[in-house]
Amino acid sequence: MSRLASALKVAIEHTGNTRTQICERCGIEPAALSKYLNGKILPRKNVLSQIADALPAKHRAQIFLAYVRDHLPEEAEDYIYISDTAHPDLPDQATTKTKSQLPAEVEEAFTELRDLASKSPTVANSILTLSRVMLGVDLDKVK
Repeated sequence: MSRLASALKVAIEHTGNTRTQICERCGIEPAALSKYLNGKILPRKNVLSQIADALPAKHRAQIFLAYVRDHLPEEAEDYIYISDTAHPDLPDQATTKTKSQLPAEVEEAFTELRDLASKSPTVANSILTLSRVMLGVDLDKVK
């Protein structure tokens, strides 16, 4: 099951609404929501935003984090440290603590960036933009 499916199930349970009511609120078909909750498919970004808007605000960060983590390649887990203790109802898979192989100064830089991003949406968006740019860099050509 995808991390997003787990996060969505928890959030929907906490609304006190039925899945049909959630679908009506966010304008999606019940069959589509069922596929998301079963982990068969991941919603497009705009659909995910619609769903998140229909759920309690306290669950939105968990939903978006789960979506991002579902899109990470498995090998990225060795380079990324994600600590998420904001929601105790999510299963253990929602928290990843991976021992990094990076030098200490790089780990310190990531820690600093993580702290800055948690305090400022502008910084968080800048980091995401840089990340997208770096995904297109051919590391074999960088010296």
